[in-house]
Amino acid sequence: MSRVLNFKSDYLPPKDPDKNRYGKYVHELGGMDAPGELFNIIPVKPGLVLSYGTHAGLPCPCPSINFEIGSSPVDFTFCLAGTATHRYHRFKGRKNIFEFTPQPGMNVISSLSHIWGNMDFHSLEKIAWVGLKVDPQLLFSYLEQQMDTVPKELATRFDKGDRHHCFLTRQMTPLMQATAWQIIHPPYTGKARELFLESRALALLAQQVTALTQAGPAHPPILPTPADLERIHGAKAILLKDIQAPPTIPRLARLAGINEFKLKRGFKQAFSTTIFGCLQQHRMKTAHTLLRDTSKNISEVASEVGYTNVSHFINAYRKQFGITPGVFKKTIRNAG
Repeated sequence: MSRVLNFKSDYLPPKDPDKNRYGKYVHELGGMDAPGELFNIIPVKPGLVLSYGTHAGLPCPCPSINFEIGSSPVDFTFCLAGTATHRYHRFKGRKNIFEFTPQPGMNVISSLSHIWGNMDFHSLEKIAWVGLKVDPQLLFSYLEQQMDTVPKELATRFDKGDRHHCFLTRQMTPLMQATAWQIIHPPYTGKARELFLESRALALLAQQVTALTQAGPAHPPILPTPADLERIHGAKAILLKDIQAPPTIPRLARLAGINEFKLKRGFKQAFSTTIFGCLQQHRMKTAHTLLRDTSKNISEVASEVGYTNVSHFINAYRKQFGITPGVFKKTIRNAG
């Protein structure tokens, strides 16, 4: 039987970004009749995939692995036992081979797209590892409020997309190790086992996000370039052009010709508010003007500024101005 396992993976973009924000992880295994428990890949939720593997070592060595990666999400790998030398071709545009041997207890953070290579295990020792594959959009949603503390190499991955190879290592926390080992040895079977693995994957992601945002001193924020700043201002104009049916953020980014991550971060830097916050402020100001200067009733005003639910409009208006639109309208009438 062949002792070489061939592994291919890709990360396919969503077919309709307006409806589904996250991509799809696909993979192929071949070259061995029985790859055993070396690769287990379980979708946890949209944008998050759990992977893990073990190999007993004795009485037969772990197979060599040839791998080929197309596009890649952000990978968090938790090395629990055993060692293997990874050889990457086309790593960071290099023509030569980059070698790396993770050690037990190591947490590897990477996003390596459009590369190929192989892995050779060192001995008959036991192998155990856990991985999380996270869509960049999902990960950014967890990190965007603290991007100045996220390692700059990872922050750059959001700006440059999968053209940027992100690769950094650190030690796992004791809690990460405990959670990862629970994934390797789940105490349940059947559906209960599935639920347990999903819960542990989410816990491990929470621990990883916490570690990333407590990595060290803040670094200078990545500021938009003049060209990106022009696109961001263009995006604001597009956003406010039709407040009844504004574009989704993915569509807004495409219309403005800018990376979605750059748009969201740069928008806040340029206007001191989020994209939604800007839209909300404009809607409320427009509503205030309509209530003050026209005879339109509250339902008509709500519809004109993009609300299909009048109660939601009333709550938003009260939150913005500290008064309900009905009371404000009555005040205007009494003053006249």
